[in-house]
Amino acid sequence: MRNESFPVCYAHIAHSAAQCERHGHFDEAENLWRQASEQPVQQENRDWTAIRARVCESRRRFLAACPSRVKNEGVA
Repeated sequence: MRNESFPVCYAHIAHSAAQCERHGHFDEAENLWRQASEQPVQQENRDWTAIRARVCESRRRFLAACPSRVKNEGVA
């Protein structure tokens, strides 16, 4: 029997990650994208979430290295 909570859990985590990313909370978004990538969903979903996690990591590192570029609570 398949556990139907897995897709719901993935969708909830991915939605939360996208919201965090939109608001410039890249550290939290990165962590949530990584959590979503560990959910048992289709491979293309895992690939997408892993890419988003790397994008957030890059963005977070860039903003940390250039604090003068941070505007609007981190959203550039």
